[in-house]
Order: sequence, then structure tokens, then C-alpha cells
Amino acid sequence: MKEATPRNPLNAFGPTSWSSPGVLSIGRMRSRTVRASFDSAADARRNRSSWVRSLDGSWRFAFLASPSAVTAHHTDPNTVDDLWPMITVPGTWQTQGYGAPHYTNVLYPFPQEPMQVPVVDNATGVYRTTFDLDPNWTARRTILRLGGADSVHHIFVNGIAVGMGKDTRVTSDYDVTEAVHVGRNQLTVVVVQWSDATWLEDQDQWWLSGITRSVQLLSVPVVHLEQLEVDAGLAADLVTGTLTVTAFVRFTAVPEFGWSVEAVLESSEGRVVPIIGTGGDEWPPARHPRVTKREKARALKMTVPIFDRRSWLHQVGHMDDYAGHRCRWTATVDRVDPWSSEKPTRYTLLVTLCSPTGEASLGAIATTVVTILDDESTLEFSPANVTSVLESAGFINLTVSRVGTIDTLVTVPFVFGNVSAVNGVDYLGTNGTLTFDPNVASQVVTVGILNDLIVESNKTFTITLGTPTGE
Repeated sequence: MKEATPRNPLNAFGPTSWSSPGVLSIGRMRSRTVRASFDSAADARRNRSSWVRSLDGSWRFAFLASPSAVTAHHTDPNTVDDLWPMITVPGTWQTQGYGAPHYTNVLYPFPQEPMQVPVVDNATGVYRTTFDLDPNWTARRTILRLGGADSVHHIFVNGIAVGMGKDTRVTSDYDVTEAVHVGRNQLTVVVVQWSDATWLEDQDQWWLSGITRSVQLLSVPVVHLEQLEVDAGLAADLVTGTLTVTAFVRFTAVPEFGWSVEAVLESSEGRVVPIIGTGGDEWPPARHPRVTKREKARALKMTVPIFDRRSWLHQVGHMDDYAGHRCRWTATVDRVDPWSSEKPTRYTLLVTLCSPTGEASLGAIATTVVTILDDESTLEFSPANVTSVLESAGFINLTVSRVGTIDTLVTVPFVFGNVSAVNGVDYLGTNGTLTFDPNVASQVVTVGILNDLIVESNKTFTITLGTPTGE
């Protein structure tokens, strides 16, 4: 997260981030399927969570001619916007009196060369609202969820540039924990009508701009279910259901041993359906793999894998099997009632994250419907000047920014490594190349690092740039 520049707040993401094909998003969390967490199984069944707050409704709105017209006044939390007109979120500004709907079939909506975007005639909407943060949320992580915006959005919380993203119909999540505080907070979303992504999203459609889907605040525990994947099927005998469940756990502090994930399958009537476990991940890898019985059980349960430094030598030899804090099971269900168009039977899978004491983690229960069928701070440098690190569940996102101007395509090799891991061993690093053209000022690189090795304080990381080559 960075303070917005006084001249144009959008420059906090790079001077042309909204028109640069090399910048898809900044600060956006990895996409995930878990949409809410619940305090109890009863709340999950009712889809009622105390940790989700809707920000939909009437927002203050300013309609500008272009992104260059955005000033610090528009994103300053102290700006008095009482006289700004109101606009409904979610909604499009064309249907609320700003601009005009635009329909295209085979032509693009503006006369530019690929992948250029209009600089002057490019309508920009500034949305402002406020919200109060409950004190109960302060010991947790606060996530801002933007359901969709056309075509590129920029997020500012209390004047701090939190992130930006394209993909008009993709949900964007941002961790705003460090930007919010107890009491009144101010949120600004700047939406630009045309971006480089418009070239990829063009089709036979009406072009309508703005915040087109719901905006929410979510609160998650420091240890929480980040991702839930369920693959349900039907065996060849047409009576046995097959089930693969994969749960990813996110630690936002040093990972702790003893956490576990439990999955329970329920019928549409709320009855627990017995599950026969047939396999699953095991970490650390067993020196002498044991044979387990096929047992019919009320639940699938697995301990969350943690990289144990106490036996690191054995584990390093199996690094290809280490997938982070992931629990995965395979199972079968006897005499399943398969889905059909005539009888669309559905099951509910209740997944609970349990603490080392065996209790359900507050706000860590997720639910999904199963159908049995016939898938920041940013490390930024102006070549070789490291400033900060973003830790994200085994990955680090690096934003590499160039300085000055260039006249041609430039390719820069890089090497990244963790130089202060256990005993000085560089467990995992990466290398590759970065490509810049005259319109691209920054690149985002994602590298995989063992999460439990990087979350401690006083860690140092290096990224080394090679000699640029041009075309």
C-alpha cells in the first residue's frame, strides 16, 4: 500500500497502469472460492455471517472526462463531498444519467490502434462512501471485495492507494487491514471506462460502465480457509458417488502446528451422509507409508501440513510433494442420489477449520453446494533498490518499476532468492525475464516461497537484475 501522489492519485499504481497490458492488477489477492466465513455450522447452513458487511447503496459520485482529471481532492478522505450527486452501487453510470450506452458489434468502441486506449475522451467515475469498522474486527484481517467494475478500478482507503485491477467480471479482493481503523473510514473507487483490457473484452454487447456488482467488507481470522475446491462425480456403477475435497488454509502469522480441517457431507434434508475415505495427502511424507483401511465415517479430517524445520532434511527430499497448507481427500459415497434435470438432488459440504485445541476457529467455517454429476506492501524498486515485501500464502508478489523513458522493447533477466532461510540455505527461489515497452513502467512477478520461512521478522530478500537487452 502506498500514499497517493498529490498530482494524480492514479500515479500511485504507475502513470499508465490503466492502459498498460503488462499490468493486470496491483495488490489484488489471489482468486478464491470461499465467499464468507461463519461462526457456527447453523450459521453456515443459513448462509448468515456476522463477518460480512454490504457497502451497496447510495455513494457520492463525480463524473470526469478522463483519468488525467483525477486529483488528490477526489481521493482525500477529508474532502467535503456533501454537494456531490448520489449514484446507486451496484449500477452503471450510463443508466443513471452520465454518458450514453454504447453498442458495438464488430467494431471497437473507439478509433485507436491495438492496444492503444483513448487518453482524453475516456470517461472516469469517482465513487466515494464511508463505513464504520467494528472493534471486534481489529484482531482479524479485513478484506474489501469488489464484485465487478467496467473496465478498470482503483481502490483508495483513507487516502491510501490499496490496489487496482482489470477483468470487469472478476471479483477482486484486497486486504485493507493496514489501511483501516476503528470508527469512520473513507473509501474511494475510481473507475476508468476504457483500458487496454477493453481490447480483450470486446464483443457483441452494450458497453455500460461503473461499479456493476456488489461491494462488501469481509473479516477473516488470522488463520482461515482461503480456498475450497470440490470435485463431485458418479462412478461407473451409477450408484456410487465420488468426491475430492481440497482445502487451502491461510496463515497470516507464523504457521502453527496442530490445525486441522474437517469436511461433513449433508443431504438436502440436513442428514449427515456417511463418507468412505479412499485417500489423501500426507505431510510430512511417511518414511514407511502406512496402509489405511477404507472406513465409513461421518467426516473427513486432516491435519494442516506445516513445513517442520526440525526434520527439514527429510522433507526437502520430498519438496515436489509439498503444496503448502493444503488438505486434500478423496472419498466415495454409497447409494448416492445423482442429480438429474427431473430430480436435481444437491448435497451440502460443510468444511470446518479447527484450532490445535480441536475447537472450530471463529469465522472459519465454509460451505459449498455439491452436485453429483453424470474444477503489500509491494516489493518495488527502481532497478535494484528494494523497499518492501508482500507475504501471501507461500508467494511473494514483486512489482518491478523502471525509471526514465525507453524507445524500444527491453528485456531484463532477474534472479530472486531467499538469502536468510534456515542455516543460510536458499530453499526456493526463481529466475526469469521481465519485459518493458515504452508504455509499460512496471511488471508484477509472482514467486513461490515457503510461507513458514518468510513470515518471521528480520528476514531479508534479494532480487538481482541482469543486463537489459533491447530490440
